[in-house]
Amino acid sequence: MRNVSKEYEVIPHIILTNQCNCFIYVFDIKQEGTQITITLAIGNNFDADLAKYQLLALPF
Repeated sequence: MRNVSKEYEVIPHIILTNQCNCFIYVFDIKQEGTQITITLAIGNNFDADLAKYQLLALPF
């Protein structure tokens, strides 16, 4: 967990990059003060590798 106010002047643009054969997407993003909670979801339930992804935070 990171305090974004120490790293960014404004709330960053969040990008999810999928690195496995699961369909993973950003389900919800909530901001409470300087804490951002990102909820991910898996779109398909099938035999797949372990979920592997990377979240990128880019300033506007």
